[in-house]
Amino acid sequence: MRVCNPLFLTLSIAMALAANKKVDFRVTPEELARHPQRVISEDVAIAVTPFIESDRAKPLFGGKANPYDHGVLPVLLMIRNEGKQTISLKNMTVEFFGSTRQKLEPVPPNDVPYLHGPSPGKIESSPIPGMPGRMKIKKNVFQSQDFIERGFAAKMLPPGEFAWGFFYFQTGLGRGSKILVHGMSQASTGKELFFFEAPLD
Repeated sequence: MRVCNPLFLTLSIAMALAANKKVDFRVTPEELARHPQRVISEDVAIAVTPFIESDRAKPLFGGKANPYDHGVLPVLLMIRNEGKQTISLKNMTVEFFGSTRQKLEPVPPNDVPYLHGPSPGKIESSPIPGMPGRMKIKKNVFQSQDFIERGFAAKMLPPGEFAWGFFYFQTGLGRGSKILVHGMSQASTGKELFFFEAPLD
């Protein structure tokens, strides 16, 4: 679980890159409470934030490329249980609806690194006359455990608890795009909660 204050995020990223270490990214309940498009229903608060800017997204997912520039939209989902009943997230479904109302399911975090295979290789000539050249293949920019580690993984949300994580969609971001969250239920009764529609712009 990991930050969202822009100044703190920028400083932590700069320090981590300077030290050649993994970026420490933390999200707090206060970030959800301050979110301008927070949605609250049945004592559950939800907000989503797309990560499309290179300076924010690139360091979080391997540091080699911005996922959005390669067709993957990371969406940060924040949820807080403000009620007295434990909420089950086991059957929670998160869907992307674009500006033309097309519906997309998220790409499993384990699959994101394999959306794009390695770039076509090029043959480099050998420095030794008469010897064959060798094929040099550029590595896949999505080969990073960060997609998995930062993916949303919570299955239960006790009273007062907060959970966050990323969902990944193979799409661009247009005006009017939304995230639809449904399938959450009260753990004790199985009663399904009302769906949530969270805007992305």
